Amino acid sequence: MIKIAATIGTPDLRTETLAFYRGDVATAVRKVAALGYDSVEFMLRDPAQLDGIQLRRWSEEHNLQLATICTGHVYDEDGLGSVGLDLQVRQRAMQCTKSIVGFAATYFDSFREAGGLCWFVRFAGNNRHWLGSAHLDFVQIVRVLNEMGYSGRVSTGILPWPDPDTVAQATIAS
Repeated sequence: MIKIAATIGTPDLRTETLAFYRGDVATAVRKVAALGYDSVEFMLRDPAQLDGIQLRRWSEEHNLQLATICTGHVYDEDGLGSVGLDLQVRQRAMQCTKSIVGFAATYFDSFREAGGLCWFVRFAGNNRHWLGSAHLDFVQIVRVLNEMGYSGRVSTGILPWPDPDTVAQATIAS
């Protein structure tokens, strides 16, 4: 059976969103649960401004699971992205990513505990080049996925640099 998530914009957003509700998360969670939604997608940009434990509590009180975290406003509002020529922007984007992962950890104590909740993994290094050419230890990530018995799909979100054939070959080899 398909589970339907309602997108809720958190109070840290400064601009319009593509979410049903924005700002008052407690009320939004109550309303979407009453409408029959199974889960929520939190649209956020700065987890440091949020109380992740409280958001989790509200979700659990209404039997809503976290479907995903949308981070589009990190780029839209703050101009932060992991692809680009400006090293400072990439470094700030990496710090923001770490903060978002920490926020998500309030829902999943660890990636391993997420277990069967994980059905798709997208790999991308901090430089968006082929896997293994940046700072993430993809061998360790794959080892953990195998230990979990993960049998879902993996994909990459990387640039075709220096050329598509080299990237395709380097990625499958890694």
